[in-house]
Amino acid sequence: MQVAQRTVVGLEVAIVLARKGAARPGRPTSLAELAAIPNVEATFVHHVLRHLRVAGLVTSRRGADGGWALARPPHAIAVADVVVALDGPLLAIEGDVSPEAFAGGGADQLLGALRHIVSDVLGAVTIADLANGTLPASIGELVDAVAAPAG
Repeated sequence: MQVAQRTVVGLEVAIVLARKGAARPGRPTSLAELAAIPNVEATFVHHVLRHLRVAGLVTSRRGADGGWALARPPHAIAVADVVVALDGPLLAIEGDVSPEAFAGGGADQLLGALRHIVSDVLGAVTIADLANGTLPASIGELVDAVAAPAG
């Protein structure tokens, strides 16, 4: 699974919007503030924001007091929402192979398990979790289990 730069930037933008929204309720965040992400052009941030707006994850307001805000509370936006909005399906198969080619085989079972795991993990973590620097306990346990030496 590859994660595109636009998805990473989208997550960072959502985190900034969550933090700014908590600090300044009701006030949108300017593109200039969002474009302060290191090594990312403002035009690219704007491109990402447009995709997030089409997906219903952010709103924008024009004018001197305008800017961007999350469309829902940060605890109601899963990381999966941002990934799908910017990158498409959570686990896609590249090439000309149809899903029916794997039906009932070991590859089908493995890909089904991967889709389920990726969906569960990205669906369980919210923008609020990322903005607060925390992960749900179930995800923390999963990370600990993967990091533990086998034996």
